[in-house]
Amino acid sequence: MPAFPEHRRSPPDIRQILPGMGASHTRVRQLEERCRESGLKMTDLRRVLLHGILEAGQGATADEIWKILDRMLGGHAPSHGSIQRNLNLLVQHGVLRRDVGPNRV
Repeated sequence: MPAFPEHRRSPPDIRQILPGMGASHTRVRQLEERCRESGLKMTDLRRVLLHGILEAGQGATADEIWKILDRMLGGHAPSHGSIQRNLNLLVQHGVLRRDVGPNRV
């Protein structure tokens, strides 16, 4: 598939998550509250990303989160770059902690 950097995908919506998939709404709401407390604006992409992060579990890589989101959204996951940028923001604001194992530098 050719890449068109000037063409942006429409942002994912929480309602696009397939039935039976997605994390506990209580846990997502807790993370949303942590985002707000840290000064990070909640966007549709971040809400969907929180579901993917919680579904992936601890120690998941950005690629694993992308694969989970791709399944959850029926093949319409956000781009790898968008996921990585938002993960970095979540770490910078203290919402998430980056866990780097010995197999990664």
